[in-house]
Amino acid sequence: MTLRQAQDSALRLAQGRPYRLVNKLASYHSQIALVGCGGTGGFVAEGLCRLLANEPVSLVLIDHDRVEERNLVRQNFHHEDLGRFKAEALAERLARKYRRPVGYHVGPLTSGRESPWY
Repeated sequence: MTLRQAQDSALRLAQGRPYRLVNKLASYHSQIALVGCGGTGGFVAEGLCRLLANEPVSLVLIDHDRVEERNLVRQNFHHEDLGRFKAEALAERLARKYRRPVGYHVGPLTSGRESPWY
């Protein structure tokens, strides 16, 4: 099922009734790769874990940066995360908190054939 088909199906279900979220795409085994776990990405990752609770969706966090003191003020990290890779620290904490597997990759992403994601 394509995204457009899922949206059309959700609209048909919602017509004549109060709006409700119908997430048919989550009923398939989907994969989400979130690139960047800093100021926005860290909070998006937590929101995805909440939104997709009990859904067969794989989540992989990608960030090669490390947690620094200056990150603690505005990013989704704690003092005990200092010096750790952002993707690793966040993935482990979210996996424990939401009791779901959360993968991570700490290598840099590059363009072209040298990329591990090519």
